[in-house]
Amino acid sequence: MNFKKNLIVGYDHGLNVGLAILDLNGNLLFLNSFKEISNSELIDTIHDYGNVVLIGVNSTQTPKIVEELGISLNSPIFTLQENQDDQNNKLPSSKQKILNSFLNKKQFINDNGKNALIGAIRAFNEYSPKFDNLENNFNRLKCNLSGKLFEDEEFLIDNAKALVIQSFSINLAINKSLKSFLNININNNNNNHNCFNENIQNNSQKFHNHPLKFKVNKNSYNRNLFNKNHNFKINKTNKLHTVDSFNKISTEDDKDEFNKCSKELDLNKLIQDFENDLDYLNNKLIIYKNKLQNKDELIKNLENKNKRLLGFIEFKDNELNKLNSETNKLNSEVNFLNSKINKLNNDISRDILKEKEVASKIRLLKSIQEEFLKERNLRLNLENKLNSKVLFSDFMFSETETPIKIIETFTKKGIRDANSYFKLERNDIILLSSTKGEKSKAAEILVKIGIGAILTYDDLEHSVEKIFEKEEIDIIKITNELLKYIKFYENFAVIDSNVLNRELKK
Repeated sequence: MNFKKNLIVGYDHGLNVGLAILDLNGNLLFLNSFKEISNSELIDTIHDYGNVVLIGVNSTQTPKIVEELGISLNSPIFTLQENQDDQNNKLPSSKQKILNSFLNKKQFINDNGKNALIGAIRAFNEYSPKFDNLENNFNRLKCNLSGKLFEDEEFLIDNAKALVIQSFSINLAINKSLKSFLNININNNNNNHNCFNENIQNNSQKFHNHPLKFKVNKNSYNRNLFNKNHNFKINKTNKLHTVDSFNKISTEDDKDEFNKCSKELDLNKLIQDFENDLDYLNNKLIIYKNKLQNKDELIKNLENKNKRLLGFIEFKDNELNKLNSETNKLNSEVNFLNSKINKLNNDISRDILKEKEVASKIRLLKSIQEEFLKERNLRLNLENKLNSKVLFSDFMFSETETPIKIIETFTKKGIRDANSYFKLERNDIILLSSTKGEKSKAAEILVKIGIGAILTYDDLEHSVEKIFEKEEIDIIKITNELLKYIKFYENFAVIDSNVLNRELKK
């Protein structure tokens, strides 16, 4: 039988790809290394030699690329155990010599090829004892196997070894291999069985149509032998002979013997026995005919049942077609709904984009509006400041009224704000809106500027007064009476010049 061998493949992947192929007898079928080779080319190369049942690698861990190759080839992977001894992984000496002859040709094999070969050898050695036991068991079974099985011994053992690698026990592997082989032969002999069944059916039909002429068995009688007009004689062996056969008896002794036997036997009784036998055979034939009729009825019933089953199958086919059409309809509806959903999603996306665009425009408008408000407020402030400065400058040249610069808080910041609005200069009249803050430091700053006088609503601290008195800066407390003569504008005030001079003279 021609069959594809089961293989153990050694594989190593590095700068080059090493590939070694052994059969399950340990024979080296292929050994090479490749600089570049695709997975499909590698698998095709392996399949040229047979079917892979085990992949061996010369390492304790399985590389990812080997796992992918194992999945592609549907094959388990053999790896080394930790601290595995190389001495336990050698082939028998005869096979080791063959493999060593390849390993010694360093010009033809690199390290990747060697590692692939070592991986294949170690994988084979793992199962080699089981293979030897399997072959011994199979040899003990040879006495019970037919000659045809001897011819296919290699196929049976190879199949059984592949099953052992798949973790089957040795006896179970042999049994499954034998069953697999017998199933193949049964399938090959289907045509012979069909011819034999056709012959049986033809003979049954002949017996059904002509039961009396059908030869029941080797010793059956023909109905024509018992015709009343037929002349016959018998000899002492009870065999029937016609008169013609009687005349062929050549010697007188035979004729005398025959006549003596004829007298001794009761011919009528013999005829009666034959007729009884004939009736018995006729009864048997009737029984067989009835059986055939019963079988015909059974066949008709089976045909009717078959028709009903065919009708049922046709009904189910119609139902299946209906279901398929409904499924197609539902699929079309689902596709329509999906298209609607996609359209809605697109619309929603467009709406979201529009909303985002509108929102961004609104934010832009708000920012523009805020900037506009800021600019407007700034402009108004500038206008007010400008108007205040213009008005303040008008009072600077007035003979009846004297301008007063206002400091909101008695702090550095308050002085700085007032200075940014109206530059504080020497001999300026200052009004303190509040005396709270960094009083001493603020007083020193005002002293450095050289202001002319200070108006205040509250009494100043004694230490602050001393600072101003030391520099001869007048401190005027604002009373209700004095408040009548002061007019307040934005960021400054004016006081009647005469009243101011009077207060300064006090």
